[in-house]
Amino acid sequence: MPALSLLTFQSAKTLRLIDFGNLELRNAPSKIEFERPLVKLQILGRKEKVINMSVVDSRAISTNWYLYAYIDEPLTTVNKHTLPDSLIFIDNDSSIKTLGTTPVLIYSGAPNDGNTKTTDISWKEDTGILFKIIEPLYNGEKYTTLINWILTSEVL
Repeated sequence: MPALSLLTFQSAKTLRLIDFGNLELRNAPSKIEFERPLVKLQILGRKEKVINMSVVDSRAISTNWYLYAYIDEPLTTVNKHTLPDSLIFIDNDSSIKTLGTTPVLIYSGAPNDGNTKTTDISWKEDTGILFKIIEPLYNGEKYTTLINWILTSEVL
């Protein structure tokens, strides 16, 4: 019986890796605290007067991008007291939007023209995410909720 020879064939493949890049949100506030004085009628100011964050667009083929924020639950205490519709967003034109379960457009940016681009987003004392006093607060209670951020190239 003739000996069986095993032949190994290697096929050569050229892999070309293309880095498509990312959209990345940097320094989004993990905690926002509110305190007196009021910055506008019935609106509490933030403890941190100015908030800065940025969006880095390193996509090879870039398009417009959109930053949204929403909350799953209203501000709530450990004793389950809630403050529905109290978190708001005020843009640079003083337009007020209420944060809820539907994402609210916070900012939008233009394509990067093929180069990595950083867009700085800054909220002054009377813009950005703020607290609207709609009903009396329970004295000494802490209210919390989680703000979700969506950074996308799609209009939601």
